[in-house]
Amino acid sequence: MTPDTLFYATGGAAYAREKFTFAPVAMSTRADHLGWTIGGGVEYKFAPEWSLKAEYLYADLGTFKDNTPVAAFTRNSDITLNTVRVGLNYSGPVIERFFGGR
Repeated sequence: MTPDTLFYATGGAAYAREKFTFAPVAMSTRADHLGWTIGGGVEYKFAPEWSLKAEYLYADLGTFKDNTPVAAFTRNSDITLNTVRVGLNYSGPVIERFFGGR
């Protein structure tokens, strides 16, 4: 590690809305899922007001079972997400730079 490098861990709640359409019988369902997320990343400050970051997040939104009598089938879903993000961050005086504030 250096003074310009930050390693971090993150976690918390996760939310997703699912829409499912079954065209042969013109049926659709919608469900809200609440779960948890955990991850980590690294951020490197390469200039006084600029940094680059890379982050990985894993989210688990649980298991969903849908018994649809119209289509006569059961749908089971185990909903997990893997997300990788890369970003460029600016941490300088935005208001002063663009609007000439105090």
